[in-house]
Amino acid sequence: MGARNSPGQRRTRWTAALTVLVLGLATLPAHAEPLAEAQQARKAGDFAKAAKLLLDHLAVHPDDARAHHELGVLYALHGQLRDAREQFEAALRTEPGQAESRQALADLLRAEDRCTEALPHYQKLLSDEPERAKAVRGQLLCQVQLGQWPAAEAACAAGEARHKGSELGKWLGERCQQVRAAAQSGQLSVGQMDAEGKALFGEKRYADAAVWFELALQTEPSADRAYRLAMARLGTGDLLGCQTALQQALGLEANHQAALVALATVARALRNLGNDGEVVDFKRFSETPERAIARALLDGDLLLARQLVLAALPAKPAVGAEPPGAVLLWLAGEVALRDGQVQKAGEWFDKTLKVRPSFDAARKAQADVAYQLGRISEARRLAGLPPPPAWLAAEADLKLFVEKRRAEVRHQLKMAFDPGTHARPSLADQVEADLPAPPPKVEEPPPPDAGKAVKGAKGKGKAAKPAKPAKAAKPAKAKAKRGPK
Repeated sequence: MGARNSPGQRRTRWTAALTVLVLGLATLPAHAEPLAEAQQARKAGDFAKAAKLLLDHLAVHPDDARAHHELGVLYALHGQLRDAREQFEAALRTEPGQAESRQALADLLRAEDRCTEALPHYQKLLSDEPERAKAVRGQLLCQVQLGQWPAAEAACAAGEARHKGSELGKWLGERCQQVRAAAQSGQLSVGQMDAEGKALFGEKRYADAAVWFELALQTEPSADRAYRLAMARLGTGDLLGCQTALQQALGLEANHQAALVALATVARALRNLGNDGEVVDFKRFSETPERAIARALLDGDLLLARQLVLAALPAKPAVGAEPPGAVLLWLAGEVALRDGQVQKAGEWFDKTLKVRPSFDAARKAQADVAYQLGRISEARRLAGLPPPPAWLAAEADLKLFVEKRRAEVRHQLKMAFDPGTHARPSLADQVEADLPAPPPKVEEPPPPDAGKAVKGAKGKGKAAKPAKPAKAAKPAKAKAKRGPK
């Protein structure tokens, strides 16, 4: 349809990006044995070993750009896109001229629909190497996605002239016909439609966002677009419209996990309202509820996290259903806490500790709840903090504890997906290390007679010591009176 990608092309875009990352890695020689061993472990499918080797290597050699690149590829294969970006960026900070890391970063950003950030990387690659085919393709796809038709036409003209007769030239010829047709019609790109909808959704203007999401879905159908439309309709309270969009998402991609979870929640809500919502087959989920909620929290998708909790912990459990485990209850509390439902979060954490009294993460979470509710002494007790010294503000260490605890929770969630993530130092040690230093001790001036020798003390150049008190005289024993001889 004009300059737009076909649904099949868009669905394979992320797979292609990952392929580029892995193929790009092959051109980076491992200069040290740990890197070569990590690459072999990755190719053999032993990702846990590869991650550990790379993390251990980077702990000693933090400026090894090739190790950062390899670790970025490993994270990308795990779906940890944020971590992958950080590793590619770290590689470029050390070696800005490392083209494969720049190409991998640009392709990853494009796969995430972040073409505005990807374009400068493609342009840098092409300024250094104008013949670089992967950069030519990536730049043009981003310009089309953003609706930058004049720039796309200029790139087409330059590319067709430079690569005439090659495989890339053939690809450009087909793509550029679509670009020129779209430029003449002045139509919006589907990427622009998505961007408008996302911006409005972020402002909680759900009805306006739904208009743009629906337009993008009609232009280029995909399960992700149908899901975004469903979420916008859910924001307006249109449960039936939300259900319709979710069904459309599953029609386009039968195992779209976010749509499956959302449909379960919406179906239950419709049944409660008497609108005959359909029964959902929960066997189609490919993740446990705990992993799904943890992933949503890591991604910052609170809307999905709420739906997952509702689906996993219904108000009226089915007859014969197994009671929820401690981890699931704890995650439900974390979702409620992030949602501002502090009292509700406290209830979830109480239930967690009834199931597993020794669950340390839930106890620390209760300290967070108590702090939010202003119950400072209770929060200190739950956090295991001693009474603060006189020089420290009464709540300074408790506030620091809460900040560290939330960072610790994120780290714990990350460890569930990344086998190479190392455990952090204990929370108490972190808080103690970050407390402000005590104020310097003020020396008091000596009293006026401090220099005079103390009576009865020994002198001779050393500080006079006070004389020892005289021993008390022992009472004399009374002599027995002797009688006359």
